[in-house]
Amino acid sequence: MVAETGSQTWYDNVALTPWGLREVGKAKANIANADRPVTPGRVIAELQFGFWTAMFESHFEQPNARFLPKGIKATFPHMPKSLHRRKTIKGDLDKIRKLRNRIFHHERIIHWKDLTQQHGLILDFLGWLNHDLAEMAKIIETFPKIYASGTQPFLDRLDGHIAAMAGPSVAPAQISTPDAPKNDPPASAVLTAPQK
Repeated sequence: MVAETGSQTWYDNVALTPWGLREVGKAKANIANADRPVTPGRVIAELQFGFWTAMFESHFEQPNARFLPKGIKATFPHMPKSLHRRKTIKGDLDKIRKLRNRIFHHERIIHWKDLTQQHGLILDFLGWLNHDLAEMAKIIETFPKIYASGTQPFLDRLDGHIAAMAGPSVAPAQISTPDAPKNDPPASAVLTAPQK
């Protein structure tokens, strides 16, 4: 966007959506409230992931928005041209954003049936941004190993922690809250129950 607008403060010079304008305003306010100078670098860093995925909405195909379709190649220089479809890119980025939000809010995702596909999608996008970034992610990530091992190692550790907190004479299967029925399953069993 800097190259397209000729300005480091491009977010002030393009036709953002009303929501996008509010997000930029919030970013600037957060920086100012922290008694720091409002610089382009700080504004960019303060903008949330949702702001960036929203740049692939149809609004940004308008001439005064000055982003699409050229922005696809600029953002993802290694993406095959056959995949330069705004709607598909937006949908895929929204999937990644929703997964990221669930993880950052410590919500359960183990029951999602397409985690392996979403993991692959994230690696694809990283590679389209920068090949080295994708290779580094593959080296340091732990998802394939953890996902392949299932929930049992986690549940075993959880039951061990519960037993340690309750004392040596209480087995994990016997732990329940004071008001719970006597036949309650261990806490780990509750965590693996399907969500409704």
